[in-house]
Amino acid sequence: KAGAIFDITKLDYLNAQHMSNLDLNDFIDHLRPFLKMKGIEISNHPKSEFLIDAMRSSANTFEGVASNLICYYQDISVYNEKAVEKFIGTSTEILIDVKDALANLEAWTEASLDEFLVEYRNQNELSVPKVNQPIRIALTGSTNSPSLGITMFLFKRDEVIKRIDNLIKFVQSGS
Repeated sequence: KAGAIFDITKLDYLNAQHMSNLDLNDFIDHLRPFLKMKGIEISNHPKSEFLIDAMRSSANTFEGVASNLICYYQDISVYNEKAVEKFIGTSTEILIDVKDALANLEAWTEASLDEFLVEYRNQNELSVPKVNQPIRIALTGSTNSPSLGITMFLFKRDEVIKRIDNLIKFVQSGS
């Protein structure tokens, strides 16, 4: 007797299930038009299949996944202001310290980056969010990304350092 109810939450859930059941090649084929609308060519990233596999569950729609991939193909133009305020404030000390340490890190693998982060947090007695979130914001503009070791590995060392530098300058300029 009641009118039909359209449940967007259930639709998102079903869509996410459908997307997760696709093999990687089918997922990429479905994702390609959404990336094209955002001006992204998949092959322009040196680790494109690894990147897309890592990000495939980052949203419930192909459009959402494509939006989440932009920061891996283009420079960050906007930072999530609330995330910057919450995790960085006006202190860039951790970012400067991490940037310098990353410049001298011997291996650039997911495992070595994860190990570096754990050692850095333990040596400085800092929580995971206190260290990881500022780096994640520098790399992606927000706090949304796969594990930080994977996220850093998806970029070349020079790009990680450049993006951390850009966030340091952004915070220090007060904008």
